[in-house]
Amino acid sequence: AALAPLALGTVILTRFDLWPTALLVLGLAAVLAERKRTGLGVLGLAAAAKVFPVVVVPPALVYVWRRYGRREALVCAAIFAGVVAIIFLPFVLLSPGGVWDSLNRQADRPLQIESLGSSFLLVAHQLGLWTIQLNLSHGSQNQGGSLADTLAAIQSVVQALAVIALWVAFARGPATQERLVRYSAACVAAFIAFGKVLSPQFLIWLLPLVP
Repeated sequence: AALAPLALGTVILTRFDLWPTALLVLGLAAVLAERKRTGLGVLGLAAAAKVFPVVVVPPALVYVWRRYGRREALVCAAIFAGVVAIIFLPFVLLSPGGVWDSLNRQADRPLQIESLGSSFLLVAHQLGLWTIQLNLSHGSQNQGGSLADTLAAIQSVVQALAVIALWVAFARGPATQERLVRYSAACVAAFIAFGKVLSPQFLIWLLPLVP
């Protein structure tokens, strides 16, 4: 675990992802330490910093519901939503179009060259079955063309289904601390693996969760 950051090289020093990852782990640790409301509040900060921590929120709320009751889970959910709203509200009031453009720009990203779907196209290219069409936009190298766009859409659906399946699997089992951590790591891993965008710095998200 200590040496893992070295494997990522300089990307770990030049990307924003350490901050939301630290918040995610802090929020999860607070929930495990019975600081449920603090934990969901910190997870709200994490999700506002970068969207991916939201995938651990449903398992965390199920965990709270099972161990401390429905009312406590609803309070924690309200705290999470309130923190996100408080952070976003000033920006929405100042520039609603800017906030929408920022969110839409992320959702509208094409199939990134490192993603799972792109790897199939790269293999097809090596076999002479596909000609790569580079799309240099959104600050990354991406696959262009209608087939790449279709794969990006399929991956987004698979990503959502995989994460939801993990939520359901956690909810159907015992609400133990070990299972919460394990399923949180699995949710983040699925979000990374099946996303249409897979940048090397996304692996930072897993560095503290997996150990």
